Amino acid sequence: MSTAVAQFEHLMRQMMWLDSLSTGLDLPVDERSLIALGCFDVAIEHQAAIALLCSSELYGSAFALLKVLVESLIRGIWLRRCATDQQIRKFKTGDIDRSFKQLVADIEPKLGRSEVLSSLKTHA
Repeated sequence: MSTAVAQFEHLMRQMMWLDSLSTGLDLPVDERSLIALGCFDVAIEHQAAIALLCSSELYGSAFALLKVLVESLIRGIWLRRCATDQQIRKFKTGDIDRSFKQLVADIEPKLGRSEVLSSLKTHA
C-alpha cells in the first residue's frame, strides 16, 4: 500500500472517529459557545473537503484549504477560551482587531502548552 493511500485511510478513520464523538452531543447555547462552535464546524467541513480533494488527487486545492482549516480552528479556540465579551461582539460584526499571531499568543498560555500552535504555524 502506498504512503498516500495509507495516509488517506488514516485521515478517513480520524474523520469517522470525530464524527462518532460529536454525534448527538448536548452543546452549550450561549453566544460565545455558538460562535466558537460555528468555527469548529467550518474546520470539520474543511477537513472533509480536504479528504475529498485528496481522493481526487487535487492536492493543491487541498493544501490551500488546510490554511483556512487551521485559521478556523484557532479562531474557535480563541473565541471559546480567550475573547472578552467586547471582542465577541466585535467578531460578530467582522471588526476583530487581532492578527493570527496574536490569537495564537493568547491561546497558548490557556492551553498550558507553550509554542505548540506557534510552532505549527512556523513549520507548516
